[in-house]
Amino acid sequence: NGTYGEILTVIDVLDAYVYGCTDPEALNYDEYANMDDGSCDYTIEQSIDLAAYQMNNISFSVNVWNEYAFDEAFADVGVLLAYNDMDEYYVPEFGINQISPESTQGYYVFISGADGATLTVEEEAVDLNTLIALQPYMMNNVAYFPFENRNAESVFNGIPVLLISNDQGQYYVPSLGVNSIDAAGGMTSGEGYSVFLSGSE
Repeated sequence: NGTYGEILTVIDVLDAYVYGCTDPEALNYDEYANMDDGSCDYTIEQSIDLAAYQMNNISFSVNVWNEYAFDEAFADVGVLLAYNDMDEYYVPEFGINQISPESTQGYYVFISGADGATLTVEEEAVDLNTLIALQPYMMNNVAYFPFENRNAESVFNGIPVLLISNDQGQYYVPSLGVNSIDAAGGMTSGEGYSVFLSGSE
């Protein structure tokens, strides 16, 4: 607190840093940033094995649909038929591609040929807090986002499910005490899951 006639010295402390992601390998690299703020996002590679002679139920843990159309994502895999729970189909041999891909969806995929295939995509991880809507009176086919295995019982805790199944013939039926999904190691990255609710909501 100076009085009239005193010499006052005012020093402003200036922050000369521009904060942001400074890693050129990151998705959100900021060329103007000179101080990394820990916000860098990176792509993750996900590989999904597709078995021959069966209907595979798959999903993605990365935001593949940010960069790819449905046919582009499967360009390196010989797909005979793919569809979702909204009865949208992809049949490349006949030029059919009705699917509007969503990260929350699981997809049934039947490949052509006698050999299995591996589908590999690379993108940023899906936000684990993304909401998945489950509809009553239908078999919902949903994605599983985490890269680590989790118990179906805990994932669906508090949700009135009648039945959950995968493409390995494993089930979770709470009312009957059946849970072969968790007995086999739990829900797995790359798998889609068919979910039927109990009740009307």
